[in-house]
Amino acid sequence: MRILVTGAAGYIGTHLIQEPKLKNDEILTLSDRSHANNSRLNHIGVGGIAGDTTDLVFCKGFFLTSNLQ
Repeated sequence: MRILVTGAAGYIGTHLIQEPKLKNDEILTLSDRSHANNSRLNHIGVGGIAGDTTDLVFCKGFFLTSNLQ
C-alpha cells in the first residue's frame, strides 16, 4: 500500500508513520521542515519531500510527478 503523510517531520507525523513502516508499506512523506526537526525522520530511516501544502503550484507539481497511483 502507498501512504502519503503530510506533516511527517513533526511529532505526530513521525509517530503516525511507525505502524505502516513496520508493515513495509510504501510511505511518501511531505513536510514543511522549517517548523519541524528533520532529524526525527532521519532517526527512523524515512526520507521525505519538503514542501508546503498551502502552495498550489507546489501541490500541482507534487501530485503530477510523484506517481501516486
